[in-house]
Amino acid sequence: MGRVTSVSAGVVKVSGLPNVGYEELLKFPGNLYGIAFSIEEDEIGAILLGEDSDLNAGDLVERTNRVMDVPVGKALLGRVIGPLGEPMDDKGAISYEKRLPIERSATPIMIVPG
Repeated sequence: MGRVTSVSAGVVKVSGLPNVGYEELLKFPGNLYGIAFSIEEDEIGAILLGEDSDLNAGDLVERTNRVMDVPVGKALLGRVIGPLGEPMDDKGAISYEKRLPIERSATPIMIVPG
């Protein structure tokens, strides 16, 4: 468990979370999540994926031990989802085939004969 050291405009500084990975998903109070993006020896910077008005210095932060990912598949065509893949269009739950990290190598668009 770590602690929030500061909150400013959707960016949070956190201390006390050793070995956090780049783009690891962090869980804050109130079911609020953030993505670790600036990892320094004593402090981590995280971008929040929601409103920071109820978050304060001293609040606890948990690691999720997974990188930020989103659901993928045909069931998402035409749907509106939030940053964590939750439906936001009042069309019910989304069943998806798998989840993929938000940062990954692009699919090749050209195959070069070998």
